[in-house]
Order: sequence, then C-alpha cells, then structure tokens
Amino acid sequence: MADRQRGTGYEDAAEKTVTLGPAHGPLGRVVHLRHEEVTPEKGATQATTTLRMGKKTVGGDANALLVLRRLSFEATGGHKKKWQAHRPLHEWATASQVGQHDKALLQQVMERRKALLDHWCAPHAIPRSVQRRFPGSAALTPRGCVLRLVLTCEWRLVTGLGLQFGVLDSGMALHGTYGWPVISASTLKGLAATGARLDKAAPERVRELLGDPRPQKAPSPTGPRGRGGVVFLDALPDTRTGLKVHSDTITPHQQPYYTDTMPGAAPAEEPRPPGEHHAPVPVPFLSVSGRLCVDLLGTDPADLDTVGQWLDLAGGEVGGGGRTTAGYGYFTCKPAPAKKAGKGKRS
Repeated sequence: MADRQRGTGYEDAAEKTVTLGPAHGPLGRVVHLRHEEVTPEKGATQATTTLRMGKKTVGGDANALLVLRRLSFEATGGHKKKWQAHRPLHEWATASQVGQHDKALLQQVMERRKALLDHWCAPHAIPRSVQRRFPGSAALTPRGCVLRLVLTCEWRLVTGLGLQFGVLDSGMALHGTYGWPVISASTLKGLAATGARLDKAAPERVRELLGDPRPQKAPSPTGPRGRGGVVFLDALPDTRTGLKVHSDTITPHQQPYYTDTMPGAAPAEEPRPPGEHHAPVPVPFLSVSGRLCVDLLGTDPADLDTVGQWLDLAGGEVGGGGRTTAGYGYFTCKPAPAKKAGKGKRS
C-alpha cells in the first residue's frame, strides 16, 4: 500500500511516498516495515526504513531473539529496491545495539552472577551423614576461587556466524534469554585449548584443566577422566561500556568455486574453476566491538591464571570466531582490576 503526499505553495515542495510491508507468518499481524521516500523538487531522494509494531517504532527494548530470529520480510524487486530482506533487521540491530539500551537489566544480571560467584567462593558445610561415614573428613568443603577477565576486542569480533535463522544467511551468538551478544562458554573453552596448543602445554596439564577425553583424541590411559578443573561461563557485555554492533558485508568473487570445494559440500564430478566472470554476491553479517566480562571458576588460583594466559595467547595469535583472515576476532584477555572483581573473587 502507498500513501502519497505533495506539498504546495512552497519552493521546496516535496513528494512523500510511504510503503508498508508486513512480516511473514503470525507476527505479520502486528509487525511491519515502513519505508518512506521524500523526493524534493531539487536534490536526491531521501529514504528511511523503520521497523514498526502497530503505530510504534520497535526500539532497543525489544528482544533480539525475536527480531533477528523470528522476523522475515520479502525483499522488493525491480531496479529500484526499497529494502532488502536483511537490511531492516541489521539497521535495527545497529541502532538498538541488539537490546543493550536497558543498562539496568544488564546490571541486574551481572549482580545475580556476582551472587553466584560469591556463593562459589564461600565454604560449605558437609552433611553430618557424610562426616559420620568418613570421620577423618573436614567439616567444611574447601573454598572455590574465581577469576574475572576483561576481553577487549582489538577491532571487531564475529561469533555465531554459522547460526542461520529466517532471512539472515549469517547469524550472531545471542544470550538465550535476553538476546544480548555473547561469547559462549564452549567457544571460550575451545579458545583456551588453542592457547594451550600454542603454549605447548603438556597434554596431562591440558586434560587436568580442560577435561578428558579431548576432542579427536583418545582418553588418557592413566589419568582421571571427566570434566576439567576450570569451569567457563558465557562472556557477557561489560556493564560500563557495553558492545557496539556493526553491520558488515563480505563479497565472495568466486562463489561457485567456493561452493563446490567447501568442506561438507556434496562432491562434484568436476568443481567449477574460479574466474573473475562470476558475479560477486554480497553476504551481510553482524559483528561487535568493545569489551566483555569472562568469568572462570575453579579450586586452584594457579589453574585459573594458566587458563587466562591461554585465552590471551589465543586471542593475540589466532583470534576467535569468523573472518580472522580479514582482521576480525583478535582480542586481549586480561584480569580485571582488583577493585572491580568483587569481594571474595580470589582465594
């Protein structure tokens, strides 16, 4: 549908064209795109596209899990494209910083995490039934320890690139409840393993801290098996600075060649050779920059320091996430200042 309005009686009279495009699926009843073009008598046409819910603009308080993973729009065709399928979602993500405008909510989540860390560091009484069964055992369990690290992106970071939802060919790792950009605990553990390999750490030490068996390796015949001595938590945005979200684009110039030869693709009888005659196909994706908080839990401070060094080594040498060959993913991972770590964080 279109609504045309023309000014009269003034030299700068302009024509305004408004186009509405509902979302696919059940959400299309309440969510739509509003594309507005203003064409003055002199000058270029100015166009804006906004995401609307009824008469209100979808703002930064919306959950990115719904906006980025449950909304899809049909791109307009023809030579004069009003929007592409991904563009309204990326524009919302960069403008709202993927729902990080609610600083109070992020602060509350970090306070709940602090309560968890304080509980981990506090000694706990052993049940009397256990003490009667093992008379020589101590009355209290040993206190745990926590190391908080500050992960600072050197430029930009791409995580969850392979998560495809809706119309987005390239995804982003999001918090499972609030939709903020995060680095998952499994990703951090994989980075620590990479740092251990770069540090040429002993296999027994790696198994002790990161668990056994290791991926693609046989379990140790003598050492204990199971989880490692260090527990990783998801990295959350720093409450002071947060994360800045960027809309970037990669443009493969030999897409048929890469499609035929990529790992996991169906084997082709004769892969198409690369050539400059292939049309480049832009692929948009989201990236972040800024700082995140990384929390490591364990029972030995030396173990946490070692894993923290492995993370810092991996971030500076090979990077994390996708597009590392283009400069994405490199970071530093240093211990947070003592006054910011909270009471009882190290013991």
